[in-house]
Formats: sequence, structure tokens, C-alpha cells
Amino acid sequence: MIKIAIVDDEKILRKKLTSMLLTFDFSQKDTAISEISSGEEFIEYYANNSADIIFFNIEMDEINGLKTAAEIREVDKDVIIIFLTNFKDFVFSGYEVKAFRHLLKTQVFGDGDNNELKEITEKALTEYQQQHKTITLSTRTNSLKSL
Repeated sequence: MIKIAIVDDEKILRKKLTSMLLTFDFSQKDTAISEISSGEEFIEYYANNSADIIFFNIEMDEINGLKTAAEIREVDKDVIIIFLTNFKDFVFSGYEVKAFRHLLKTQVFGDGDNNELKEITEKALTEYQQQHKTITLSTRTNSLKSL
């Protein structure tokens, strides 16, 4: 199962992104999408749950997406982080937390098609699958060494 989290303080955008993601063929058995309304709420959520791909809005009240991502990155080096923002100025800040990609909200929620979102999501899924193959192979190798 692939677990996707959307962290954005704008409910309408969370719902729209969820709807858009659900139209994509993930080629996975199951896909779970969680919607979280703030950085604080996501940190609490992540203490008991996990996510494979996280879409963070950068500009949120209290703890913004960059700070939230930094806290998550401390405990999970492999989670795939995609930032959503209205401001190009934040693009380089995401490299500090090893963001997978940035999307401008106008690219995602504009009047055009959602090809950019679909392409980035497909690349993120490919990265997720490669990570899991690597983990599976290294686990199997370690198991064989112990024999």
C-alpha cells in the first residue's frame, strides 16, 4: 500500500489535490490518502502513522511546511517530500530537507491540465518503488549472509 499525506491549511486545496490524485492510476493494490490541516497536526499524526509521499504546503500558520518537513526528515530519511507553494522564492529552501520536488500551486490548481502533478507523482512513485526494492534486496542479502 502506498500512503500519501497532504498537509495544507487550505481545506479546499487539500480536497482538490486528493481528487486529482485519485484520478491517477498508481498501479498499486491500495492507495491511502490522508489530509492534514497543519504542521502541528501532521507531527502528531506522524508519531503514530507513516507516509510514503508527503505533499507539504510551505506557507502555513505556526509551523510552516519547511519546518515540519525538517522535523519529519530527522526521523525518516526516505520519505518523499513534495512542496506546494505560491512563491518561487521558496524553491531553494526545500533542498535543506532533501525535497523530492517543488510544485507551484498555479501549476497544480491553475486552469490548465494536471500533467505536471501527474508526472511528478509518477516519478515519486518510481522513487518509492526503487527504495523498497533496495530495502528488500538488502534485507534478503543480510538474511543470506546469516545462513
